[in-house]
Amino acid sequence: MILLAGKPCSGKGTQAPLISRKYRCVHISTGDLLRAEMKVGSELGARAFEYVKEGKLLPDDLVISIVKKRIEQDDCIYHGWILDGFPRTVEQAKMLIEEKIIPDHVIILDRPDEVVREWCSGECRSFDASVVMLLLR
Repeated sequence: MILLAGKPCSGKGTQAPLISRKYRCVHISTGDLLRAEMKVGSELGARAFEYVKEGKLLPDDLVISIVKKRIEQDDCIYHGWILDGFPRTVEQAKMLIEEKIIPDHVIILDRPDEVVREWCSGECRSFDASVVMLLLR
């Protein structure tokens, strides 16, 4: 079980699928999970949709419930998982621990602020994924 953290635009969404493929674990993106839950119309998805349609942030307990539901599925149990960009706050991290969602490894992607600004503004066009993969060996 791997938790991937970093600033916005630090490359989490790029690196998580690469790490997932290399280690054959399940890539879990909270954004993808939320969209999937809303699409199938589950109880959690319906609750999430109410916040989304009002333009509000989802409460932490709802996001944790959705993440927990996913990591309890067979593919995550048998192959492990990489959680992409969550938790975002200390409170969310504490809630994960309370729910016994504890990664074996934590990877923090750290880019200088000026590179993050360039990346977020679209000025930066490439990122050397081999650097992260080298660190994982």
